[in-house]
Amino acid sequence: MWNLIPIVALLSAWMLAVSLVLSAVQVRFRDIGVALPVLVQLWMFVSPVIYPLKVVPAAWRSVYLLNPIAGIISSFRDILLQHTQPNPEPLGMALLVTAVTLPAAYLFFKRAEATMADVI
Repeated sequence: MWNLIPIVALLSAWMLAVSLVLSAVQVRFRDIGVALPVLVQLWMFVSPVIYPLKVVPAAWRSVYLLNPIAGIISSFRDILLQHTQPNPEPLGMALLVTAVTLPAAYLFFKRAEATMADVI
């Protein structure tokens, strides 16, 4: 159970990156709030929430793992349901994508923040 702590931290970092981008975009385009439930539902279907990562064809797996939630959910499933260590490939890819996305999302938010008061 202790190996869940880094995975929860990685999930928190990814959600922070997504939140920063979506909050900055929401200021400019108000319809994002209306479309968000549909986007979240689509994101659930392209993430291994209702199916294991093993069913994704090997030819598509490298592209599929660009979605960090795929590696995070797969790791949660390995630890909680199968009582094994998580597969390092999806978890490493999730860490890499999050490590690149979080600083980029922060810079995007800071750049958009300068003009938010004008739009609101």
